[in-house]
Amino acid sequence: MKHTFVVLVAVGILAGGAAAKEGVRATLTTNVDVHAQPGETIRVAGTLADREGRPFGGASFVRLLGRSGGSTVASAASRRGTFSADVAVPQDGIGGIRVGLRGRA
Repeated sequence: MKHTFVVLVAVGILAGGAAAKEGVRATLTTNVDVHAQPGETIRVAGTLADREGRPFGGASFVRLLGRSGGSTVASAASRRGTFSADVAVPQDGIGGIRVGLRGRA
């Protein structure tokens, strides 16, 4: 059975630069095993691009959202337009993925 996730790009607010991050899209380049066991560490990697398809910055964290409200988070290694993180599966399994950028107000 194939599972599809909507990957959300959670954007931090940067003074004067928040609008530049609207429309950024994350695309996973790794297969995510939605049946991975709680506590197991999995790699989540992908690309980030703006509306025109240009590589965009890099992610600073990946959060696995649990099926019942739990979550885990890991810092992401990133280069312009790519990211990867090794993150533990939440105790309630994998229900979604959020890729984010830490920001400053």
